[in-house]
Amino acid sequence: MDFRYSPRVDVLREQLLRFFYEHILPAEATYRAQMRAHREAGDPWQPLEIIESLKPRARDARLWDL
Repeated sequence: MDFRYSPRVDVLREQLLRFFYEHILPAEATYRAQMRAHREAGDPWQPLEIIESLKPRARDARLWDL
């Protein structure tokens, strides 16, 4: 059996990895700080600003809702 990715999957995988390393990984510290602040305020279920700011970028990159 051939378990290689299709050319389309290779392209999507490369785009996703690039997005991850350029946007998501650098936002981890901010994510943790915002999550900690919400927990300390007693409201951990509030949407995080960093996540909300990354959503439009993911949509623009056509990586939203793969």
